[in-house]
Amino acid sequence: RSFETPEAGAVYVVPGARGPNQLPTGDLEYPVNVANIDGENVTWRERMLTLRSNTAQQRIGMALAAGDVNGDGFADLVVGSAPSAAPGCMPPACGAVAVIWGGPDFFERGELTFENLGSQVGVLVQSDDGDATHGMGARVTTVDLDMDARDEVVTSLGIPSEALGTPHGVVLFRGADFADTYGTGATATSGTHLVLHGPTGRSSGFGLHLARGDANGDRRYDLLIGAPFEHVLRDDLGYPGTVGLRY
Repeated sequence: RSFETPEAGAVYVVPGARGPNQLPTGDLEYPVNVANIDGENVTWRERMLTLRSNTAQQRIGMALAAGDVNGDGFADLVVGSAPSAAPGCMPPACGAVAVIWGGPDFFERGELTFENLGSQVGVLVQSDDGDATHGMGARVTTVDLDMDARDEVVTSLGIPSEALGTPHGVVLFRGADFADTYGTGATATSGTHLVLHGPTGRSSGFGLHLARGDANGDRRYDLLIGAPFEHVLRDDLGYPGTVGLRY
């Protein structure tokens, strides 16, 4: 669809095999027949969940993550996009993150549209021009920081660029009230959120890389934030970069 909506982007979710040693091998082209996986005479395309955008330059799929955001025991798909750096943007171009709810009917939904997710299927969180979350979406991860069995959604602020030193911050949305708040179409700043800003006056790329892990062995996940353009004022070090750890 690139000729219809330039660089709108798409995300494809390929179902896993239904048993051991049933994955296809060799060079496969999309759409490929997957009858040898599960005995059904269907193509991969018919078995996939596909997410597309109707907004030019949205570039959905810029970032992907999975986590149980609503605490129902199923992994949810988190989809980031490329935000606009220019003022005067219109949502969702100012930055957006979509969460597609997991469930037993996940692959029965066929093709979805990023901008028109129903509340039973997922949630689209959009930032507005000039608000605190403007530019979110280019990097995403999930992490349960408050141990309530619902993952928080974490995303960076700013288009990845070494020349600009961006991203410049990270925004965190609580999993506990994510579905209730943003299922109504509220903008990003309407719900419970936390914005972590990078070092003042430094083009550090704070948030270019996001990850989670139990760093100190206390059985609680921690959030790792990479800032690869961070520099120390010494000629022999150049731009070594830093990693921040949030407990």
